Amino acid sequence: MRPLLRAVERNVVHMFCRNCGQENEAGAKFCTGCGASLDDVPAADAGQGAGQGVAWGAQSADRASGQPGWGADQGASQDAGWAQSGAQTETWYTPQNENGATHSTNYGDLYGGGAGGENVVPENGGQRNGLGVLAVVMVIVAVLCVVTVGALGTMYFMKLGPFAEEAVEKTEEGEGEESGREDGRDSDRDDRGDKDDSDGRDDRDDDFVSVPGVQGADRDEAVRELELLGLDVEIQEEHSSTVAEGLVISQSLSVGDDAEPGDTVVLTVSLGPEMKTVSRYTFVHQCLTWEQARQWCEDNGGHLATISSADELNQVVAQLPAEGVVSCWLGGYRTGGGWAWVDGSNFSYTAWAAGEPNNETGNENYVTLLKVKGSWSMYDVPNDVSDVYASSKIGFVMETEEQVPVS
Repeated sequence: MRPLLRAVERNVVHMFCRNCGQENEAGAKFCTGCGASLDDVPAADAGQGAGQGVAWGAQSADRASGQPGWGADQGASQDAGWAQSGAQTETWYTPQNENGATHSTNYGDLYGGGAGGENVVPENGGQRNGLGVLAVVMVIVAVLCVVTVGALGTMYFMKLGPFAEEAVEKTEEGEGEESGREDGRDSDRDDRGDKDDSDGRDDRDDDFVSVPGVQGADRDEAVRELELLGLDVEIQEEHSSTVAEGLVISQSLSVGDDAEPGDTVVLTVSLGPEMKTVSRYTFVHQCLTWEQARQWCEDNGGHLATISSADELNQVVAQLPAEGVVSCWLGGYRTGGGWAWVDGSNFSYTAWAAGEPNNETGNENYVTLLKVKGSWSMYDVPNDVSDVYASSKIGFVMETEEQVPVS
């Protein structure tokens, strides 16, 4: 054991870390294995480490020299070592310091073992290990961030990937289209809002239809257009001197008015100008019997003239020549005890000469105008008067009706 004692005397001391068991040089502040502080390692522990190293050195020397004491020393040392490893409560060695005092080192305390050989991890060492792991993770994250930012910056300046010009243009086009759609929707909403403000209704009034203008349109076309919108149509007619017959004069709902399906639109349709029937008189200078003259007029679209007023008589006389004719057939004839006109009108007005009708010959059943002393009057005469008057003196008046606007 002399080398051991000399080693202690020379202060060749090694310190073992409580946290990981790493052997450290004497006087070291932190463990070279885990970085734990060595300030709290007692001198006894340091001495124990030194003793352990020196003891093994001594044993090696004895064994090399072949001294008889090798076997005993080795057995004693091993017994002490195995006892320390098993129970960790035995004293490994008992060196002396300079004053001759001895101290013992508990192997379990050296490596963090507790009573009964349990392994105990020091609290301050565990916290330092956790902080170390966290620091490593934070460093890795920071490195990844720097690398990512650098890669994106390189791609941006080199116009690669999502920063390529084509990709940027497509993105801008997509944003432009989306913006256009948004603007269109905003415009539509504004338009609808303006309409709602003016009409006093909201967008829920989808069932209303705008009344079209059909004034001046053909009646059938106007009705068809309104009915296609679901509107009912009522027709009323009136005469108009300015709107042609069959065209729409006016409508009850104004153009652009809102109407619901089923609402009624009244259309006023023109009948054209109000018409009246006027007679046109034509003198025919032919010598015919009354029956022949009647047939001739009907064949030519008229009838023998009838007289219903003094005005009409004057119009007929106005058609007769001033000279040369003395007898002119009219459309009157006898019917039993009375008289009638060929057009069926009422035989109410007469311009008989004095003493007429007298039926002097018994067959005077027809009416003629005779000019006597320069005046024209009605007489009853037979069917044929050519045996009394020259043929050049006989004729008749044809009447036709014509529709003319009421003035």
